[in-house]
Amino acid sequence: MATLVGVHVLVLVAGRVWPPSLRVYTQDLALSLGALASGKVWTLLTYAGLHDLQGLGHLLLNVLALGFFGGPFEQRYGSKAYLRLALAAVVTGGAAQMLWQLLVGDGAFVVGASALTMALVGAFAWANPGAEILLFFAIRMQARWLVPLSIGLDVLSALAGSDVALFAHLGGLAAAWFLVAAGGQPRTAWLRLRLLAAKLAGKPPPSQRFRVVEGGKARRPPPKEWN
Repeated sequence: MATLVGVHVLVLVAGRVWPPSLRVYTQDLALSLGALASGKVWTLLTYAGLHDLQGLGHLLLNVLALGFFGGPFEQRYGSKAYLRLALAAVVTGGAAQMLWQLLVGDGAFVVGASALTMALVGAFAWANPGAEILLFFAIRMQARWLVPLSIGLDVLSALAGSDVALFAHLGGLAAAWFLVAAGGQPRTAWLRLRLLAAKLAGKPPPSQRFRVVEGGKARRPPPKEWN
């Protein structure tokens, strides 16, 4: 948190003292299709340390989220897991946002640690679904509703014309889901996705029944006997 605030203050001061330094902010550190096209792949990481220079709201929201959800995550899983989640969320979120902007032809640059903060929100919700929290310090709710609520608010903001990096947020959530809910295991993630798809389609989870024949060996039942 202190690093994010420090970087923000440094950029603000540098921009006032030497305005040309803002080119470094937009061209060498912020994430954009143009930056990636010119080989600046490090911007997939550095963009997360930058924030909107027009106000403090963007920075404060991320700092609060890091404080509320980052601490519990690090205490439960450790510093290495926190770093792994941070790197995965930032890179995945940045890549997802760039893919979307490539599809729609949007060359705007992206800044902010929101991919990480959304990942921490998701990680907390999936690890502690029954925990009670005070949303905006006033609304009591269970943590299980944090993810759908966050996605819903993001979608509404995007439809209202906000410049929120929706796909960066979704990419961060996807990284957290894979590392926390699926344990970082591709097979587990695939099985969970299949179960979710079956549930959404109103179908029972895939399973098979086997019949044991007395005095013989277990045999695979014909298709009509499968669940």
